[in-house]
Amino acid sequence: MEKPFVVCHMFTSLNGKTDGDFMTCPDGIPARTKYGDLRGYYNCEATLYGTVTMAGGFSDGLAGELPDGAIGYPKETWAAPSEVRQYVVAVDPKGTLGWDSPYMEKRGRPKAHVIEALTEQAPGKYLAYLRRQGVSYVVA
Repeated sequence: MEKPFVVCHMFTSLNGKTDGDFMTCPDGIPARTKYGDLRGYYNCEATLYGTVTMAGGFSDGLAGELPDGAIGYPKETWAAPSEVRQYVVAVDPKGTLGWDSPYMEKRGRPKAHVIEALTEQAPGKYLAYLRRQGVSYVVA
């Protein structure tokens, strides 16, 4: 059995921020280009982002108020059917991110299936929402 290969590859500003004006600054183009080249070099199959980063430019914002119906799902891992073998994992402990699709497609990146990493703090109605959207999730 082949073991997973994990690379912690982060693009941050000098003050440790992972998002902000430096991401779009023309002077940062060489660094952003090299960051993208390294993603390709390692042939990453999955990328992991936190809630704030995902809400800031990758998800469809926050889920907002969810209906109370269908809250009986057990708080356990659920894998949506998907033919895509690239993944983006959203660390979203309380279950707040919004999704219009089970896939994320960004310029210069392959289509990726969304997986939410949740805790038991995520409400049952959020699990029902993810299932309706076709978004996989892990409860830890």
